[in-house]
Amino acid sequence: MLVDNLGADTTIDVTYTYDFSELAGIADVSIPQAGFTCTTSGMIETCHGDQTLHHGPSELDPVHLTSVKGNKIGDDGAVKVTAQADGVDFQNAGIRVRVGGPDLGVSPLYSGDEAEHTTVGDVYKAPLGFANWGSEVQGILLKMDVTDGLDFVTKYSNCEYATRTTRNPDTWSQPVTEALCEIDRTFGPGMYGHLDEPVQLAVNKRALVDAIHYQVFEDTAAARASARGSAEFTKGTGPALTVTTLKTIYSDEGGNATDTWHTVSGGMLFETHNTADFVARGGAASGSVGDTVTATVGFTNQGPAWFGAFFATKTETTFTVPQGAEVVHKPEACKRSKSTGGSGEQQAAALLYTCLSHSSVNVGQTVSYTFTLKIDKVVKNASGSVEVSPARVFEDATWAVDKNLANNTATFVLTGKPGNGTGGGSGSGGSGSTDGGSTDGGASDGGNSPGDQGHEGALAHTGATGLQIISGVALVALGAGGGLWVVGRRRKAQV
Repeated sequence: MLVDNLGADTTIDVTYTYDFSELAGIADVSIPQAGFTCTTSGMIETCHGDQTLHHGPSELDPVHLTSVKGNKIGDDGAVKVTAQADGVDFQNAGIRVRVGGPDLGVSPLYSGDEAEHTTVGDVYKAPLGFANWGSEVQGILLKMDVTDGLDFVTKYSNCEYATRTTRNPDTWSQPVTEALCEIDRTFGPGMYGHLDEPVQLAVNKRALVDAIHYQVFEDTAAARASARGSAEFTKGTGPALTVTTLKTIYSDEGGNATDTWHTVSGGMLFETHNTADFVARGGAASGSVGDTVTATVGFTNQGPAWFGAFFATKTETTFTVPQGAEVVHKPEACKRSKSTGGSGEQQAAALLYTCLSHSSVNVGQTVSYTFTLKIDKVVKNASGSVEVSPARVFEDATWAVDKNLANNTATFVLTGKPGNGTGGGSGSGGSGSTDGGSTDGGASDGGNSPGDQGHEGALAHTGATGLQIISGVALVALGAGGGLWVVGRRRKAQV
């Protein structure tokens, strides 16, 4: 269990109440009593004592559940935990336990110098492993995807590969290479193993900040169909990706009282010192006084790296509206901003709009913003400017992505004519715009084991009938007569 203290370090006189009533006939309960005085009444246990809570999360002793003979697959019940202390507002914690079913987990990957400071041409070796905390499974489906700056070095024969152009359209859009690998290996309960060879990822010339994401499922026809979706996959032609040796989670090799490798997914970021050249795009428009014209401005990423706004500062484009025009419609991604610098009447009256790119920008893509301008008067040699700011990978990054600033500024020329307008004029600029802004196309080996990391999860054991956490934390399982360490959903103590 964890208590998250949002205030300063403090020592409190606290009482914890554990209600296991819903687990009657499903599991027996025991609670370590180190430092606390505990009393039991039926399936309710109350523990009282002094506790020092440091700022941030503090770990409590785990609760141990043992499955009861005669429970049935599908039986479930909730564990409810409350806490009381003078001057402290606790949020209650809850966790639900269910009997039976497979429960797979993957090993984490750890960022280090080889991942955080890669260069184009490097190869990172990902030593992935799997653990089964629940009932036996006949095979594992490993799903991996990598962003555009990473390539799978080996295309395994028991894997199939596809490239999707969109991974999450609500936040970012760019090519992602996916791999689905069917590992034909029976995993019994309480077993874990590593891939016989690490998955190798090559850092290509498009790399900047990239990621691998991976998930593990029981290999079934339904799981494969769901993972494929509508994408077209191609089978690999290399050797098979295999897991030959399995070990028991509770063995010395796996660590004692292990509580790790319980999440079904993992991932890691790669930071490559590379550049992307952002080129500002201006244009021109003309019309009579009273006409409305379009002004499409923006920038193009000329590479060599792609740019992902989901882990970088957003790219900022500033459009200075030409004199003699007013803005009657602007893109949703753009906001009016104040003029800075310069002098004179024209600079003081300038209309400035700042647009933030919320999407990723692939090599060759153009991000465009379309404004609707109304010509109010004729201004000789009226022109505005388009300036794209050099983005940074992170707020505190030590290097800029765009080092060629000579092409970061462009002009937008507005030619106004005397007379009564017909309501429409002509305009040119970037293409494919929408109100919100649019985009146009154009390491080292290693190993670990479940015992190497801490985890807020639960232990499994051998046997066919087990317990699963089905809400509050990740799924966990154990066999009849086995042991399960319950870690509750994090609650906050405001001190």
